[in-house]
Amino acid sequence: PSAVDARSDVYSFGVIVYEMLTGEQPLLQGRSASDVAADTEEQYRPMLKKMLAPVPGKRFQTMLEVVQALEKWIPPDEQPILPATLID
Repeated sequence: PSAVDARSDVYSFGVIVYEMLTGEQPLLQGRSASDVAADTEEQYRPMLKKMLAPVPGKRFQTMLEVVQALEKWIPPDEQPILPATLID
């Protein structure tokens, strides 16, 4: 078994994002991250595929990377200012 780190949080958040987009829990048993991501709108698939990758090294490595990926869907004039603690 591998150690639990921030990439576990990325995976868990990916499950939550999937549920927010579809209203259902992802059926992960026996399905690839690509198959699961295909249940959502095309624009979200690359992000979900990366968040739900079964191999931690293929996921976003930090939640900051996830935040940066999510910012693509927020209009520039509505983007929140990240606390310095997230940026450093």
